Amino acid sequence: MANMIGYLKKSHMPYFLRLLTVFLICFTLTTKVDSAPQIRNGALIRDAEIEETLKIMMRPLFKAAGLKSDNLRLFVVASPEINAAASINFSVFINTGLITKAKNVGQLIGVLAHETGHIAGSHIVRTQDVLRKSSLLAMATTALGVAAMLAGSGDAGMGLIHGGQAMAQGNYLHYSRGQEAAADQAALRILSNLHWPVIGLKEFFDYLAKQEYYSTDRRDAYLYTHPLSSERINLIDNFLSKHNDASLIFPSDFDQLFDRIVAKIFAYTNTPFTTFLKYPQSRADFSARYARAIAYYRNNQSQQAIDMLDDLTKAHPNDAFIHELKGQIFFELGQLQTAITHYQQAHQLLPASGLIHLGLLQIESALESKSSQTIINELKQIKLNEQENPQLWHLMAVAYSRMHDEGRAAYALAEKALYQDDTDQAYKQIKRALHFLKSGPEIIAAQDLLNELKLMPDSQD
Repeated sequence: MANMIGYLKKSHMPYFLRLLTVFLICFTLTTKVDSAPQIRNGALIRDAEIEETLKIMMRPLFKAAGLKSDNLRLFVVASPEINAAASINFSVFINTGLITKAKNVGQLIGVLAHETGHIAGSHIVRTQDVLRKSSLLAMATTALGVAAMLAGSGDAGMGLIHGGQAMAQGNYLHYSRGQEAAADQAALRILSNLHWPVIGLKEFFDYLAKQEYYSTDRRDAYLYTHPLSSERINLIDNFLSKHNDASLIFPSDFDQLFDRIVAKIFAYTNTPFTTFLKYPQSRADFSARYARAIAYYRNNQSQQAIDMLDDLTKAHPNDAFIHELKGQIFFELGQLQTAITHYQQAHQLLPASGLIHLGLLQIESALESKSSQTIINELKQIKLNEQENPQLWHLMAVAYSRMHDEGRAAYALAEKALYQDDTDQAYKQIKRALHFLKSGPEIIAAQDLLNELKLMPDSQD
């Protein structure tokens, strides 16, 4: 997407968490392509707009559940399967299929409230033996589809488990009916506390109930990881019979935010031709024009994309995500000065977005329009929330190298290699770092990283 980088947050997480990076698809600003590629099924994707929109919806849910919203770790998985799951460390996995196939924002929020209920109820597998034997990817893919395969549906979840089946076998997340009912009750309580409607969750359950009459290979994976029961449906019905849900509404901007990310995901995960069919020229709403602009961009029709985005900017001059997308397009056209202008505007409008800030720094690094020390200082600020972003460590290495600080440059390259699942290169670079580093906290960090690498399979020691 506009700036899509596969990653996981960490504070030197154990190896089973880092294994995820090998399966991530990374579209960084350094990628020069003829047209934006279609997202590969099963990839974890990063996009500033999609993440921010989902967090806008989930932060109130976390707060109402008594959880700290700062702890939320959100992962979007490119998969047409309708599914979502909660996992360890306040992590929530959301399939793009759940977002694009939801009939309205209420259905999406109902599922997000349910997953928040799982986290609040501590329903997540904690067995340390399982955690040692399963990477986070294995747990995520299982929660989002592998259970369907293990239950006998060979097609369900196949795209997600490609390459990860061996790790996931026998160590999958699966909620009991009792936990499902408890999460439902928590979701009702959370939505009620927020004075948000519950009908979306009811509509989603009605959809799942119809799925139970299908053959196993036609059911959505959600049914295998979240077993449905008549008692769960009755719980929602009883709640609605006692509460005037029709008078409740979501915040006024939720519908538009939802429509935008649906259009964006659809345009990136389908062919441009399919996008033009779903969002024809006869539609003049924002989301349709946004989707067509992305389709033009992906179809190597950059000028048409820019013209459409210019029109959108006239109506929405303070939209950071339009400027971000325009910056991405101009970067790929090699027009760096124009690209940096749009990224600067996006960053000014949304300074808290680490992904937008990172995109800006990449262009500034390429143009050498900022000192290396300034770039390093800003990267350190971003690193608080983007620690496992390979591009961040790449830019850090470039900046240190320009300052002739070989030790810190090597350390940054080791971190980058680790998050790209290149343990051999990580091992070599961390040894170089320890050779050059003479003082500072980086020596301790480098030694810790070396010790961690030695514990990994196929280590060089």
